[in-house]
Amino acid sequence: MAQKILIVDDSNIIRNHCRIVLQKAGYEVVEAWDAAQARVALKSQEIAFVLCDLNIPGMNGLELIEAMRMAPKFAKLPAAIFSAENNPDLLKRAERAGVTHWLRKPYKAEELLELVSKHAGPP
Repeated sequence: MAQKILIVDDSNIIRNHCRIVLQKAGYEVVEAWDAAQARVALKSQEIAFVLCDLNIPGMNGLELIEAMRMAPKFAKLPAAIFSAENNPDLLKRAERAGVTHWLRKPYKAEELLELVSKHAGPP
């Protein structure tokens, strides 16, 4: 069974792009457009990696990852933020929250695949 990657972004375009790239490589993709859907997916499925936009409805991506880290089951789950933001304070907060990687938008498909395969393993 393929590794499941959770993509959390309120942009259909970004989710579709990620899904196409990752499915083509052999990963299974679970999509959420907001923090509430992401939390449901995390509780109901075996997710290998989370890729979350910084700005999502409900709570931002950092808050979502911080909340994930409070549950022992998700304390070590690899999770990355992808955003055009480059604020040093946000980057420090992300590091403290246990964010695995900060992927700058715009990104290339190759960067996405390298990040996912590095942290989730092969499909």
